[in-house]
Order: sequence, then structure tokens, then C-alpha cells
Amino acid sequence: MCVGCDMHRARAVFDGNVSGTRYLCHMGLIDMTIPIEIDGRVRGIVYGGQKISDHAASMAHIRSQIKEKAGDISEQLNEKLDQAKQPEAEIAKFEESFHHFADGLQTAVDAFHRRNQREAERQALLEVSEAISRAYTDKPGSWLTTAQQLLNELSELIGESNIWMFVRRGSRYEITASSPADLSHSGRTLPVAPLITKVPPDEAMFVSGAGEIHQILRKRIRNLPESITLIRSDSPVGVNDVASVVLIVKDQLEDRLKDLLIGCTRALAHPAGIQLLFRRMQRAQDEFIRSAYFSGHHFKTPVQIAQWDIEEAIDELVSSDAGNLDKESLKDFLDSAVGQMTQAVADAHRLMSIEHDFERSQFDPIRLVEDLVTDFERVCVRPCNQSESARLSSS
Repeated sequence: MCVGCDMHRARAVFDGNVSGTRYLCHMGLIDMTIPIEIDGRVRGIVYGGQKISDHAASMAHIRSQIKEKAGDISEQLNEKLDQAKQPEAEIAKFEESFHHFADGLQTAVDAFHRRNQREAERQALLEVSEAISRAYTDKPGSWLTTAQQLLNELSELIGESNIWMFVRRGSRYEITASSPADLSHSGRTLPVAPLITKVPPDEAMFVSGAGEIHQILRKRIRNLPESITLIRSDSPVGVNDVASVVLIVKDQLEDRLKDLLIGCTRALAHPAGIQLLFRRMQRAQDEFIRSAYFSGHHFKTPVQIAQWDIEEAIDELVSSDAGNLDKESLKDFLDSAVGQMTQAVADAHRLMSIEHDFERSQFDPIRLVEDLVTDFERVCVRPCNQSESARLSSS
């Protein structure tokens, strides 16, 4: 009976159908409950009691319950009843102390929850950053798939709310992902200026339908909610450039969610910066290949002609009858010259045929730079050894 009475009270507290602290158990004793909440939701209940009021009506009710439910020991229970009864002032004092105890417990629970929440958010952000970085390392551009999965999980966390993600491309922000996915309209762009000047970085900014930014966004995003939250995070790339990501979330965010979404936006800005750097390096490499090709083309023809002329001169000199001509020395010198010219032609051919594997399974900026250095080394002229330099000087 007592357990059933407590369970009935607990269900009422969890359902929000209880307004006071006191209630009477099935025997007529005074019990008390105070809910313990986390983020506004009841997560536990503190019980207090059991108190007996010396009020005549209360005593009569309890005696009748004893007679009805425990008649065989009613005499002993009535004696205990007379010993345990208390005036209303003492019960009220106990209730006040009970409230103080519950308040202290609630404070401890709040502190413990905040600490655990911060630790959970930190761990979640580490996992998010690692997952996005790993996705980008596996294949440049694949981080957007991971970003889409992240947006879906964030949308579920904040109550199936719509989320848009925009990534800066030069003077525009381009939509790259959303949750639900069908909200992402390919080609939708936003101007950079109002978002850079009006939205502070690494903060959650609430915007209503009457605001200037909301009016700008409404022209470019179909079915934009009347109230949204904007979060912008920037990632420096080089000296004069910045990669930037903007999250747009439906409605105003709860305080407990702001830090988490700000952290996720920062995590998304990092691979966006890597992608910007990778594109810049690709453009530089493509430009180098084009320049190398044209340089090699212009190198090749005159060098080949020079090679042919030297070879013809060797043939004529070897067949000459001049008695004083040191044919062997001259032949060695010209052979060396032909070797140098052959090396130059080979360098030109390699310069024109430079190719790079842009579909590497992993993107390694250090390896890319090493490849560029290697390509330049291939076109450097091989220096003559000392004996060749002496012969050229004497001639």
C-alpha cells in the first residue's frame, strides 16, 4: 500500500500534475515530495515525512484507518500515534528544512550536470573534428558528406529543426548542405558583406523577420522561418585570406545548445579552409604545368638543331685528313657537348610530360610540395664536371 501510494505520487509529479509539497498517504500521514529537474525536466523526486498532525480531525482519520486495516494491533499503534503526533508549527519547520535540503541537492545536481555537459560537448566536438578531418584526408571534398551527417544529428538534437550550411566562395556564401537534405538548393548564394559586418564570429545571433539580415536571406532561401539563429566561424588561410562557414538554424537556440553548435561550426570551418588551400595549390600546380609545357616546347626545337649540328661536325672532323688535328681530344669534347645537349632535350621532354595524380587516396600537402620541388629539379641543367669545364675553358 505504501509503495503503491508513493508510485502514484511519483507519476503525478513526473506528469506535472502536482502543485504543492505535502500529500496524505493511504493511512492519513503527511508525506512530502520535491522534484529534481535537469534542463527543466523532472528527473528525480526527493521524499520527506512521515509526519502526524495533532489536529483532531487528522488523528480521528488515522485511528479509523488503524482500526480498519490493523485491528489486531490497534492498541499498540494508537499508543505510538499519540507519541508521534506533532503540532502544525513543528511540521511547518520540518517542511522548511526539507525545502532547504532539496534546494541544496538541486544545486549539486545542476553543477554536476553542467560539468558533465561541458565534458560531453568537448568530447563530441573532438569526435566531430576528427571525423571531418579524417573524411577530408581520405578524399578532398568528402568532408561535405560527413558535414551532412552532422547537420542531420544536430537537427534531431534540437527538435527536428531546419539547418542550412553556407561556405564562403570568394565574394559569396554558397549553400553546401542542409537538414533535411532537400532544403539544400544547389547554386543558392548569399552576399558576404552583410554576414561579415552584421554577424559576429563564434556567437549565436538571433534574427527575427523584421531585421535587415532576415530580409536579405528571405530573398534567397525559400520558406525561411520568421525567426532564425545565425552562427559564423572563420578559419584563416595564409596571410590575406579566410575560409568561413555560416550555419542558419530555425528558431532561437536554447542556451544549453549554443556552445555545442558554435563548436560544430568551428569544426566545419577547418576543413573548409583546407579545401580552399588545396584549390589554391591545385591552381598553382596547373599553372606550373602549363608554363612547363610551353617552356619545354620552345626549348626542344633549337636544342635538337644544335645537337644535329654538333653530330655532323663530329662526323666531318673524324673523316678529315688534317695531320695536326687532335681528333681524339676534339671527339671527346664534342661527345661531351652532345651528352649535355641530349640531357637538355630529355629535360625538355620530361618538362612537357609532367603529370600528377589528383585522385590520391589521401591528400598530403607536404607530399604535394615535395612533388613540385622534384618537378623543378628535373629541369635544372646538370653541371659539368671539372675536366669538362677545363676543356671548355681551353677551347
